[in-house]
Amino acid sequence: MIFNELSECCARNYNATPCENENCMHRNIQNVIKYIDEAKYTIDFAMYTFTVIGIMNALIEAYKRGVNIRIITDNEMLCSSGGKMSYLETELPIDIRVPQLKTVMMHHKFMVIDGHRGVYDTVGKIPPPFKVEPYRPLVLTGSVNWTMQGFGGNWENCLVTTDIVTVTKLEEEFYRMWDVSNSI
Repeated sequence: MIFNELSECCARNYNATPCENENCMHRNIQNVIKYIDEAKYTIDFAMYTFTVIGIMNALIEAYKRGVNIRIITDNEMLCSSGGKMSYLETELPIDIRVPQLKTVMMHHKFMVIDGHRGVYDTVGKIPPPFKVEPYRPLVLTGSVNWTMQGFGGNWENCLVTTDIVTVTKLEEEFYRMWDVSNSI
């Protein structure tokens, strides 16, 4: 997905319905939501900040479906104006972590959905009899902070891939950061 000055089409008209513009910010937000809605087991979310209510609602619905959600964010952005991290943490028992070191900024912007290690860890906690549903590991990553400005006002990108090398590498990085981060 590409975000640029052409992404503001519907924002200028206060229209929250995606238009025909392939760069429409609402179309791109709906694409992100669609991937969250397809999660079966896990969402590992490393994001500097996010403010989009539709994405927050999709994460809440995923949690209600039984998807295991873990979030790593930056300490400074945890309670930022309009930020949705603290809302998720207070409304749902989602574990959110921040870097231990105050000199380290968590500036990643990626989401691993149904990574193999996460699915394995999650399925291992389900009491028998259980059935593993087919799932598709994927990653959303790129330069964009998941904010209205990021989706509709900046020159940004978000790559969505099922390439197993990329998914595995970012999932490993998430697990590494998770282990060296503090719960809030």
